[in-house]
Amino acid sequence: MSNESPTKTIYQALLEAQKKIEPITKDATANAGSFKYNYATLGQVIEAVKKQLSDVGISIIQPIGGTGVVTKLIYIDGTEISDNGTPIICAKPNDPQAQGSAISYARRYGLMSLLCLSAEDDDGEKAMPHNSPVPVKQTDDFLREPVNSLEVFCEVCKTKMVEKHGVKDGKEWTGYFCPKSTKETPHPPRWI
Repeated sequence: MSNESPTKTIYQALLEAQKKIEPITKDATANAGSFKYNYATLGQVIEAVKKQLSDVGISIIQPIGGTGVVTKLIYIDGTEISDNGTPIICAKPNDPQAQGSAISYARRYGLMSLLCLSAEDDDGEKAMPHNSPVPVKQTDDFLREPVNSLEVFCEVCKTKMVEKHGVKDGKEWTGYFCPKSTKETPHPPRWI
């Protein structure tokens, strides 16, 4: 390579590389108790970006500093872009394998964040409907904001009733309740 300074800035080179980076495929599955999820391994992320970055003169380093991993992109002219560090959070600090997993996690997400990347399932992501309902938190006291615009009035006092939603025993419920109802003088709710 000549000693001439490059004609592109690191940002122009990064843009050129990002245009060539394909979506990252989730290549591993993890068990988290009652459910499984797919994720892209650190190796998969590096494989997906390394050639495109090096082709435009950008190298990646990820030194561990303090309590986190700093991800740096270094251009051939010596300029660099770096993040503020991704924290290494380890549930078992005296377990070397858990520490290694936490470092890999920080490296993977630091690199993906700095390059503004996301991972997708090879076929699962495309097969999933994206308007699926989100599971509702299952607690007896969970209430969410009203979604209907009906005006319902109490049969006893003709006061406008309040719409409430929740989950009881794993089942969603919706009802209208009179704000003047008490234990001494209950006003019957109206269920939907």
